[in-house]
Amino acid sequence: MQRGFCTFALAAALLVAGCKAKPSGEAPKSESAGAVEAKILAKVGERTITVGDFLEALTNLDEIDRARFEAPARRKELLDALVETEALAQEARAKGLEKDPAVAQELRMALRDAMLREIHRSVPKAEALEASEVRAYYDAHAASYAEPERRRLQAIVVANEAEAKKAVAALGASPTALRFGEVVKARSTDASAKTGAPLDLLGDVGFVSAPGDDRGTNARIPEAVRKAAHALAGVGAVSEPIAASGTFWIVRVTSVSAARSRSFEEVEKTIRIALAQEKRRVAEKAKLAELAKAAQIEVDPAALEAVFKAGATP
Repeated sequence: MQRGFCTFALAAALLVAGCKAKPSGEAPKSESAGAVEAKILAKVGERTITVGDFLEALTNLDEIDRARFEAPARRKELLDALVETEALAQEARAKGLEKDPAVAQELRMALRDAMLREIHRSVPKAEALEASEVRAYYDAHAASYAEPERRRLQAIVVANEAEAKKAVAALGASPTALRFGEVVKARSTDASAKTGAPLDLLGDVGFVSAPGDDRGTNARIPEAVRKAAHALAGVGAVSEPIAASGTFWIVRVTSVSAARSRSFEEVEKTIRIALAQEKRRVAEKAKLAELAKAAQIEVDPAALEAVFKAGATP
């Protein structure tokens, strides 16, 4: 991690934490309860940085940076960045930069994020949700965890029926994957024929589900081709020429992914995360509604419209 980025990230962390550095010489409120956290790690002018400040800044970093700084060898780097942040902040205050509109806006956004974290603390984490709630969600949405059968196709795409008949003749009665690829290379006009893939894979256009199942659509495969492909016997089967989108297609089924339902165990973690996120959104919405009522927020859409009509730009 570059030092400049490190300092910036920690500056944000300290801003959110309120940089709880205390004036030098101020005694901790409770020596017995927080003797370790009150221990002074560094002094910057008239202010101190304590173990508590260090731990709080660490907590406010994202998970990746937090993991890096938890390594013993990186702790001094973290402390150095905290000291730099405090020194720069003191100089900024001395110059009155906290009155700069851009700085004030950044502070408001940092405080917003701090408030959101406070709201989120009232919501159970994903791993703490009751198993019965997670299971009930799975049961209520079982259909969404059912995966349809999907078929992977190789395709020969030609401009007209006459060319399609020539391709069929070139394939022979029971073409192998290699033979199909040779005809793809020789005759197909589709981009999938120009990829440089091995012959037995040439012309691959991906998976598609049966008609009517939107979860397995494939933008590269026309609906008529999709329907014909799922009428074939299975792996290795080759279609007759199919008129579609002003061209003619001949497809070969290269593999079949059978229909299945994902088990509760497979999706439990995903469900827990989704439920926790939804609870966060609900908690945020409730808090915003409460604040809107208490602050008597008023918005003037007409004034906003006038801004754009006037052609105002940043």
